[in-house]
Amino acid sequence: MPSTSTIKFLIDTNILIYALDKRSPFHKVSSQIVKECIESIRSGIVAQQNIVECANVLFRQSGKERKEILSDLQIISTNFNLQLIYPYETTLFTFLNLIKGLKQRRKEFFDVFLAATMLDNGITNIITVNDKDFADIKGISVYNPFPIKRKNLTPSEIS
Repeated sequence: MPSTSTIKFLIDTNILIYALDKRSPFHKVSSQIVKECIESIRSGIVAQQNIVECANVLFRQSGKERKEILSDLQIISTNFNLQLIYPYETTLFTFLNLIKGLKQRRKEFFDVFLAATMLDNGITNIITVNDKDFADIKGISVYNPFPIKRKNLTPSEIS
């Protein structure tokens, strides 16, 4: 497999959750993506927002104990070999400009803010199951590793 480490990809929250959830039908592929980041085959990035979203999903829906959830969050933050990015002072204005350019009114604003954080940090690629949420955001290229239709997701698979 050729190295893709020069191409930086933001790993969306859903991929992180699936990588942690061995019961998920998306676990194998998501784990492979994370493994490629750990082995520096893929240059993976997460935003601070992704860690907060992971915490929200794990605490609300995973059924895991607090200690295990905190351990999972620590593993994501340190052991997955992911670069962590943060919003800048300009990210709010990038977010507002992105909203102006959106065709749909019912866009998930948290995803738009994540896109603004990506763009302000020079990241233009995202790996996500929610490709439609980023599809019409100018400057963002979306890669969905699960091109099949998804039905009847369990609560632990939603992010």
